[in-house]
Amino acid sequence: MLSNAGLITLKNPQDPQSATKDITANPHHFKIRELEGAMLARAG
Repeated sequence: MLSNAGLITLKNPQDPQSATKDITANPHHFKIRELEGAMLARAG
């Protein structure tokens, strides 16, 4: 979503498995954390 909006740049924006290590540019200095799959239900 952030990549589609032009807010960050990814190595391969078409890859649905992109992770934080794939971010090549974050000009707005967003703090991005990866969550375990089990945590996603609680994060929403």
